[in-house]
Amino acid sequence: MDATLVYTIVGLLAPVLVGIVANVTTSSIIKAGLMFVIAALVGAVSAWQAGAFGGDIGVAILAVYGAAQTFYWAIIKPTGFNVWLLDHFFTAKQTA
Repeated sequence: MDATLVYTIVGLLAPVLVGIVANVTTSSIIKAGLMFVIAALVGAVSAWQAGAFGGDIGVAILAVYGAAQTFYWAIIKPTGFNVWLLDHFFTAKQTA
C-alpha cells in the first residue's frame, strides 16, 4: 500500500485529535489552524516516508487535509461526535 494513502487514512483522525485537544471555548479559527497543522505534519511525514519529500509534499499535505475535512463534514459533525468530544475532553469541571 502506498505510504501517502496510509497517512491520508491516518489523517482521518485529525478531527478527533482536534476535538480532544481543543475545548468548547476555543474559537473556530484556532480549531481550523490546529487541523491544518496536524494535516501538515502527517502529510510531511507521509511524503518523507514515500521518499518524495521534495516535490510531492504539498500534494501529501493537501490530501491529508482534504481527507480530514471530508471526514469531519461528512461523518463527525452530522453525528454530533464533535460536540461529544468537546464536552468530554479537557473541559473545566465544577467542583462541589
